[in-house]
Amino acid sequence: MKKEQQSCSNESVGNFKCFLDPNYKDTNEVIKYYSAMAANYDTIIDNGYYKGPRIVASSVNDIIKDKNALLIDICGGTGSTALELRKYGFQNIDCIDACEDMLQIAKQKSVYSNCICELLLPGKQSTLNAEKYDCVFCVGSFAPGHLQPEVVDEFIRILKNEGHCVIGMREEWLYTADDYRDKLEPYMFKLKKWRLIKRERFENWFENHSGIVYIFKKC
Repeated sequence: MKKEQQSCSNESVGNFKCFLDPNYKDTNEVIKYYSAMAANYDTIIDNGYYKGPRIVASSVNDIIKDKNALLIDICGGTGSTALELRKYGFQNIDCIDACEDMLQIAKQKSVYSNCICELLLPGKQSTLNAEKYDCVFCVGSFAPGHLQPEVVDEFIRILKNEGHCVIGMREEWLYTADDYRDKLEPYMFKLKKWRLIKRERFENWFENHSGIVYIFKKC
């Protein structure tokens, strides 16, 4: 008998407020939540309700023609987006994520060339080398208790000249989350070191919630 799928927002996520509360801010608790569900994360997410990884992987594939390009997955977790990119033929994918337990799951899949356990913070330079990557991408990393708008400065720093950045997130956080409302888009759009190539809306990004994908190119 086929196992009945669970609703990601109702039963599977349970009390993980960081996925449901637009004003959740405790990043340390978010990391603990990810650690607690790392072993079951793929089962929770890979049930057809979360299309973000496939959408962003498709967007990256559309703009990056060189399959040997060097990519980095920001807050890549267990590697769901990287796995989709592997299907397109991309082989050189790094990951940076603040949750070691999630990265351990990703390592078992061998989808990343390098895994870096590090938290990206506004105004703080990471250990990543400048102008290293052809493409920086992140899926769902701009969410309550996750990344702050200012970390996109780090995205730009580690991108090669004329490199691309693909950011995917739930649309509602732009209007309901204190950290992003009237902050995230204005901050990204005002930066002079990259330019917006595309802003596209997708239905059913996460269950019945729409998503937004931004594509930037470093100037």
